[in-house]
Amino acid sequence: MITMAGRILISVLAVLSAGMQYYDDLNHTHMFNAGWTGHAKYHDAITILLATALCVLALIHLWVLPNYNRERLTMGTLSIGAWWLALAGAMAFPGTTHRDPEFRDLVPHIGDYRIDLRTLIPLFLVLLTVGYLLELRALRRRRPAPA
Repeated sequence: MITMAGRILISVLAVLSAGMQYYDDLNHTHMFNAGWTGHAKYHDAITILLATALCVLALIHLWVLPNYNRERLTMGTLSIGAWWLALAGAMAFPGTTHRDPEFRDLVPHIGDYRIDLRTLIPLFLVLLTVGYLLELRALRRRRPAPA
């Protein structure tokens, strides 16, 4: 049975990836934080818009462009993957943290375990890989038989 489960999974991850930026950043902890300078808010806006652009680009590759094939799948997946890899890489810069200590209590928990970028980055990258491999398998099965 040929399915689109992989493409749907990648698409859901794209929508969640972009949506989480608005949820996480358009509130009192970031964009509406009186303690932030205009320049810090500018960088936050770049973050929101870049995540949105990469995720929209992924959806265009996955659903809109003609001749859907492995290249489209790869570009769509890489667009979202690049976002999550950038989030991981940003943690390596000197003096950066992924969460302000003053808002530590706002981080969602499952029991005593905090659900933050240290959880979400590997989770999303693994799910993107699973979606890619599922869709790649489906694409291979869709190929017409040689004449």
